[in-house]
Amino acid sequence: MIRSQGLCDYLLVALLFAPAAFGADNTVATDIDAAPAVSVTRGDQVSVFGQPIRIPANTRVIGDVVSIGGRVEIEGEVDGGVVVVMGELEISGQVRQDVAAILSETTVRDAVIDGEVAAVLGSLTLERSRVDGKIVTVLNTFVRDDLSITLPPIEIGSWLPSFWRLLFYLRLASRVAIFGLLILLVALVPDRVRRIGEEARRRYVTAFFVGLLGYIGSAVVLSILSLTIIAIPLAIMVFWILKWIGIAGLFFVVGQSLGRLAGREISVLAAVLVTFSAHTLLTLSPSGFGLAGFVLIAALGLAFFLFVEVPALGLVILTRVGSHPTGTIGRPVVPMVFPPGAGTAPDAP
Repeated sequence: MIRSQGLCDYLLVALLFAPAAFGADNTVATDIDAAPAVSVTRGDQVSVFGQPIRIPANTRVIGDVVSIGGRVEIEGEVDGGVVVVMGELEISGQVRQDVAAILSETTVRDAVIDGEVAAVLGSLTLERSRVDGKIVTVLNTFVRDDLSITLPPIEIGSWLPSFWRLLFYLRLASRVAIFGLLILLVALVPDRVRRIGEEARRRYVTAFFVGLLGYIGSAVVLSILSLTIIAIPLAIMVFWILKWIGIAGLFFVVGQSLGRLAGREISVLAAVLVTFSAHTLLTLSPSGFGLAGFVLIAALGLAFFLFVEVPALGLVILTRVGSHPTGTIGRPVVPMVFPPGAGTAPDAP
C-alpha cells in the first residue's frame, strides 16, 4: 500500500513537470518572438522650422527632442527632455525628463512624464496621464483631469481677461520686431552705433536737451507733412529708424559696461542684444499682474522714453547719425597758422 502511494506520488510529479520539461521552452520562445522589437535611436532630435518630429510606438530616443516652429508627436519613449517653441506637441508615450512648450499647443493624453511640465503662452491639455513633477503654466489655457496631477499645479496669469492677454501678445510681437531691427542696424552700420555709444559717455546730458528739441521739431515737421498723406508714413518710418540707431548706441554702452564688469570685451552686437534682452525681460515680467502690472509697465515705458529715447535722438542729431569720428563731434576745427618762416630752414649768411 505504501509502495502504491509512493508510485502515485511519483506519477503525479512527473505529470506536473513533464509539460514544463518538453514544451515550456518553446512557449517562452514563441512569446519573445511575438513581442514587438524596440528600436533605439541615440542622439538629440532637433528641427528648426523643418520637418515634423515623430517618435513612433516601440521606439526609444536616448537624447533630447527640440523643435522650433514645427510639430512633435511622441508615442514611444524619450530618455531626455522635450522642448517645443511656436509649434504643436502631442505626447502619448513616456518622457523621462522635463517637458517645456512655449507659444505652442500641447496635448498630453495617456502618457507618463517623469519630470516637470511647463507651458508658456499657449494651451495645455492633460488627460489620463501621470506627471510626477510640477506643472507650471504661464498665461496659458489649461484643461486637465485631477487624476493626472501628482502635485498641485502652478498657474500664473491664467485668470487674465482676454484683453490683457491680447495686449501682452501685441507687446511681445513688437519686441520681436525690434529685435530683428536691432540685428539689422548693427549688421549694416556697426561703426555708427559704436560712435553714438561712445559719444553718449561724454555728452549724455547735452543729448537729452537736444533730443527734446528734436522731438518738438519732429512734431512740427509731421504737422507740415500732414498736408501730404503719402509723406507721413515715410517720415514716421525714417524717424523711428533713426531713433533706434541712437537707442542701439545706448544699448551698446550699457552692454559693454556689463561685459567689462564680467571681465570680458564683447562685440557691438552682443552688447546691444544683452541690454535689449534685459530690457525686454523687465518690461514683460509685470504682464501677469493685471491692472497693477499695466501701471508698472506704463511707468517703465515713461522712464525709458525720458532717459533712453530722448537722449538717443539727441545723440543721433549731435553725431549726424554717427558719421563723425569720436572726439571731433561738436568741436570747432581751428586751422594751424604758422608765423612767416616757421618750419623753413634759415637763410645762409
